[in-house]
Amino acid sequence: MDSQPDPRPGVDTLDALQRDTQALVAQRLRSVSAVIARLADAISHAHALGHGHAAIHARLRAGGLAVSWNNYRAGLVRARKRRAVHSPLPPLPPLPPQSLAPCPPPGVASASGPAAGASAVLDALASAQRAASRDYAQAARASSASRKARSFP
Repeated sequence: MDSQPDPRPGVDTLDALQRDTQALVAQRLRSVSAVIARLADAISHAHALGHGHAAIHARLRAGGLAVSWNNYRAGLVRARKRRAVHSPLPPLPPLPPQSLAPCPPPGVASASGPAAGASAVLDALASAQRAASRDYAQAARASSASRKARSFP
């Protein structure tokens, strides 16, 4: 069983997918989702070649996998998520040399005045905390009550 795309010329991608499905069904894996996860690369390859998901689903069913359309789609989503979680992140590009300028030691003010910038940030944070702590449900109820009073003269 080979869940990778078949590199041999003349072998139809969907035929290879159907054979791989038959092999996985014969292994009696624990779920339909597990079979789809193992075939995810071959499914992606077939779709990239222009085969529609309806045709791919039909070949999985022809290979003996009893899967509904909704479960096929859900299995693909799960496989993609699992692949995204388990795939390593690409390395970060190196920083350019000019961005590695030394920082002044703590407590030493530079010409731009970081102390003034810090107080502005703290003021903005305090303002955001006050806004977040306001009870908007009370204001919404008051607004709703005034609208109801106006709608029934």
